[in-house]
Amino acid sequence: MQSPDDERRVGMTNDAIAPLLALVGGAFALWLVLFGAYRIDRPDAVGIATATVLLVVPPLASYYLAMEATRAVASLAVRIAAVFALALAWLVVQRAIVYPAFGFVATFGESAANLVLLPTFGIAAWFGVRALRYRRRLSQALALQAQTELRLLEAQLAPHMLFNMLNTVYAVLLTDRDKAVPLFLSMAEALRHVVDRTRKPWIALRDELDFIEHYATLERARHPESVAVRVDAQGDLDVPVPPMLLATLFENAVKHGRFDDGTLEVDVQVRVDEARIVLAVENRVPSSAPAAGGLGVGHANIRQRLALVYPGRSRFDADLRDARHRAVIEIVP
Repeated sequence: MQSPDDERRVGMTNDAIAPLLALVGGAFALWLVLFGAYRIDRPDAVGIATATVLLVVPPLASYYLAMEATRAVASLAVRIAAVFALALAWLVVQRAIVYPAFGFVATFGESAANLVLLPTFGIAAWFGVRALRYRRRLSQALALQAQTELRLLEAQLAPHMLFNMLNTVYAVLLTDRDKAVPLFLSMAEALRHVVDRTRKPWIALRDELDFIEHYATLERARHPESVAVRVDAQGDLDVPVPPMLLATLFENAVKHGRFDDGTLEVDVQVRVDEARIVLAVENRVPSSAPAAGGLGVGHANIRQRLALVYPGRSRFDADLRDARHRAVIEIVP
């Protein structure tokens, strides 16, 4: 990644011009302040305010411009030396033109300020602007990197869920082909959620619940008497959440909570209020199921996505007690 001095573009950029526009506005504000201060007891308040602005603003702008316009053709030391040489030239011009025009007498303190303080401030302003621009670009790069990581994480889930759904439909086809058509429709709706919704950074929480209902329909068709999926949702279900967050918890529960005889019990609980969003999925587990910390892609995916989307504002817990696995996501919006 480039550092502030790694760029090699000659001339001015829009980012560099913006501080100059701010300086023009500041010069006008300075003139108004000086005029307001002097007009009370000085008849030449306009001249004094104008002279002061001319002595300060043009040199300051030229120092910033010198640092910006020559950054691609000169080293930092040469540019700084050029700025102080420019300050000496400004002092000569001011003593020859500005001071006599307004009847000023140059003092040692004013000369020192023109030679040292103003160029130093101009150089510091250039460094400050460069640092702000670099920080903004760094933030943009990090945001793009995080967005790319999210897309990769979401892409992990689509083939994973498709494989599980196809297995379910295939199992039903082997035993009862008449049930296959409505199952294909449910699978199409669930896959539409996976494909379409994951293209968006945020979706309504109720869309996640719709996906769970379609997925549950597939599971019930496979084992009508053995599958129990219960959903308890309370609060504002239109609250935006990242796609496939609750859906991943549910899919993981289905995958690791199915018994050999087809028994499956999953409870989904959603609570939304102004302070937090709680998404919980609990399921019975067979003795052959992995431990809470070893549920593979699903849990690892959720942890990484939460860290990217809600840094410091989310928590994910999963534990296994009394043959029941419970996974909980807590989010501070």
